[in-house]
Amino acid sequence: MVERGFEDWLIPQGYCWQCGQGMNRASGHPEPPRPGDFTLCFSCLSLNVFTPFLSFRKPMLAEYELALKDRTVQRMRRAMIEAKEAVARGES
Repeated sequence: MVERGFEDWLIPQGYCWQCGQGMNRASGHPEPPRPGDFTLCFSCLSLNVFTPFLSFRKPMLAEYELALKDRTVQRMRRAMIEAKEAVARGES
């Protein structure tokens, strides 16, 4: 699936470190995810970091600090919050 130049990447089944939600896709980037890249859980919106096997782990403090300054991460988080709110209002 391609949307506005971004791919929807299939990845090995992994689970959010925070809530345990299963994830097997990475979206919103023109290249496949790499170890150390950030991703957000759509279920709980927690920050996850890709491992060398493209599973997920809890970020270290320094990674949290980087994510707070990363405009892309913050933009994606806001977009996910807005999408969840729209669904809750019955707009999707």
